[in-house]
Amino acid sequence: MSDPDQTRPAASTTIIGNVYPKYTTRNPIARCLMQGFLSAVEGLHQGVAPRSVLEVERGEYVEACLLEPEGHAPGTGE
Repeated sequence: MSDPDQTRPAASTTIIGNVYPKYTTRNPIARCLMQGFLSAVEGLHQGVAPRSVLEVERGEYVEACLLEPEGHAPGTGE
């Protein structure tokens, strides 16, 4: 008879989600990458000119704030 503890898969050590402060890092390479990403998102938004934007995530809402018209709260439609 085998030991049931030996047949179970090991607990996952995979980290899911952001564990790195990508918007506030002092790392110049990471800052350059994020600046390029945000510039690309903003350029796409300006080129497509959508009536609304839905950002689906749990996080800082940086992209939503970047794309929302001034005076509108992200995610509220107000």
